[in-house]
Amino acid sequence: MGFIGRVSYPDCRPPIKLYIHESVTGAYGEKPIVEARQHFIEVFGKYKERFSRCNFLLASIWGIAASGNVEPGRFIDIFGYSGIGKWPGNLDVTSWVSEHGELIPSCFIKEREDYPVSCEDTVIAFGKEGSFRRQIENPNLETFMKTWPEILGFYFQFQEISEIKI
Repeated sequence: MGFIGRVSYPDCRPPIKLYIHESVTGAYGEKPIVEARQHFIEVFGKYKERFSRCNFLLASIWGIAASGNVEPGRFIDIFGYSGIGKWPGNLDVTSWVSEHGELIPSCFIKEREDYPVSCEDTVIAFGKEGSFRRQIENPNLETFMKTWPEILGFYFQFQEISEIKI
């Protein structure tokens, strides 16, 4: 498994980097990447006030394919980073999960201690983002939001900077 694409929304407030996991292909219709991105935009637009204290967001959208009588699962892991003072700093991270379009702070997911907050692919990608942020040559948020770290083992079919303002 892995990510098939990533999109940056640097003009949003807060700015966002979205990773699109290959599992969306089983959970989002005939054009899964287009539909997954649209789903993310809808969820972000609905809850953007909750993210207003964050300096930036890293998000991962993924899915679970429909099976038998089970509907497809559509999820977004959202990590909000705040506390940028002197760059790069050691930022605070708040996390949420969107399950079928409803946003849940990760500490309340299913009210179970053993319920996963995210997957290892996401943790690897976001960890690489953190290391990259601390090492970029022109250290500022704008540069960070418009550049990507290399992540060994993941092949991205596309990566882009979007001009969409959500």
